[in-house]
Amino acid sequence: MALDTRIDIDIKIHPSWHQIADELVTVLRLSTRNVEKVSKRLCPVDTGTTRGSIFIHQEGSIHKGEVSYRIGPTTEYAPALELGRGPSGSFAQPFMTPAIKDEKPRLLKAITDALKKLQ
Repeated sequence: MALDTRIDIDIKIHPSWHQIADELVTVLRLSTRNVEKVSKRLCPVDTGTTRGSIFIHQEGSIHKGEVSYRIGPTTEYAPALELGRGPSGSFAQPFMTPAIKDEKPRLLKAITDALKKLQ
């Protein structure tokens, strides 16, 4: 079974949140762009194929109640770069995990700030 280095962010919107839906979309879009930018900067480069394959894909609509973002590379060997290949193989050179860890506090604060507007 292949490992996947892509990250999925799925948001289901409570009906009372629709008044801040546009703000939540903006927050999520900015956050995913930040993860993309940092992961591309951290991605190890030989040919640049993995770095160039890091993408953001949005599905759904927040106005319909849910939205999903997928962020990550599409190269077959991206998991080996991110996680390494064990004791006898290549060392891990994480680029997605640090990018997500870096962005997580900002994303949580932005979502919390948006939700406070409902009170």
